[in-house]
This record gives sequence, C-alpha cells and structure tokens, in this order.
Amino acid sequence: QIQPEILITQDDTRNLLGWFEQFADDKSRQFHWINYPVVDGYVWQKNGSKTKWPSNWVEFMKKADYTVAMSEFGGKILKANGIENTVIPHGVETEMFKPIPPEIRNTMRTNNNLGDKFVVLGVFKNMSRKMPDKWLQTLRLFKEDKKDVVGVIHCNPAPEFGGEFNMFQIAIDYGLEIGKDIIFSNVGIPRQAMVGIYGMADCFLHTGFGEGFGLPVIEAMACGLPVVGTNSST
Repeated sequence: QIQPEILITQDDTRNLLGWFEQFADDKSRQFHWINYPVVDGYVWQKNGSKTKWPSNWVEFMKKADYTVAMSEFGGKILKANGIENTVIPHGVETEMFKPIPPEIRNTMRTNNNLGDKFVVLGVFKNMSRKMPDKWLQTLRLFKEDKKDVVGVIHCNPAPEFGGEFNMFQIAIDYGLEIGKDIIFSNVGIPRQAMVGIYGMADCFLHTGFGEGFGLPVIEAMACGLPVVGTNSST
C-alpha cells in the first residue's frame, strides 16, 4: 500500500523466509530490497569451515538487490556463502554514551551503596543465547578470593518480568547474596539513564555466545569501560 522505493529487512532469516519470500520472488516488484541479516554465529559444515548455510537460505538472500552486514564477521560468513555484501558496523551515539565526570560517578556509586566496591556490569536480555547463568557463574568464580566485588545486571531477571530464567534463584544457587553480591537493575528506565548504569561500573562482562552484534559491548566501551567478552561470533 505504501509503494516504497526502498525496503530494508532486518530479521532472522528463518523468520524472514516465512513472510517475505512472496515479495522476494515477485519479478514485478518496484522497490529495491536491502537485506540487513542477523549473522549470530558459525554454522555447521563437516569439512570444519563452519560457514555453509542451508541452500534455501542462500538462494533466498541472493534475491536481495543489496546485502548489508553489521559486522566483519557477518560479512565473512555471507561472502563464504556467495552473498556479496557491504559491511556497515553498528555504532552508538557518542554524544550520549560517554564517560561521566568523576564527581558524578562517585555520588551515584555512594547513592547506590557501591562505595569502593569493584563493580562488574552486565546488560542483556534474559534469554538462553545471552548465557545469563554463565554470567552469574563467572561472577561467582571471580569473587572466589575477593571481598570487594559486586555484580550489577541490567536485565529482565525473571519470567514475571519477561525473562526466560529465574536469575534470582540461579544467583542463590551459586551462593550469591542478592543485594550484596549481586544487584539487579530491571529494564524499563529511559535510554539516557543507561549512561549512569555504565558509568558506575569498573568493567563490563559479556557472556553471550551468539550475537548479531551485541550493542551493549560498544555502549560500554564508549562509556570508558574495559570489556570482557567471549570470542564467539561478533
């Protein structure tokens, strides 16, 4: 109905196949199709190259007029499947995401009972591929011989808040005392307030194993935090 000149699609390919295939096959379509696919990990291939996708995915994606990858990793996987692409990395608003002044940081830490603790921050959606249980496990192992470490997680921490895991229970099972060893900051605050969340921390921990990009990683970097992350996907 809108009759666009350009249409950009951004979704998992398995989802896109379900609703967009009819448009991709329409030889009379008037719009240019730019596909901006999610490439969130290696895929299986018996020769060990781990790059080969299902043929129906590949043939579908080749019908796009242009393909844009959001990371060099994604571009590499696409190219290995014969899909030419342009890499345009994700970015953050550096006027918003930047280090906060020390005096404001100290006040915020004091107001949140963080004092001189070493604060490990996590920002993610509570879902399996973000590995929330591994985040808590990593914190528990890191704290083993340290008394001044506290974890802060900004997420939807339990099913009643839209999460997949009951992170309160997992934390307790790992021997972490909620409110002392681990603090949960629930989702729903204004986006600009996230700068303060990042600014209060000392380092950022990212345990997700399958990311199309992982925006919190570069938000944390822009705010001056050192990042500890996996070497999986992007």
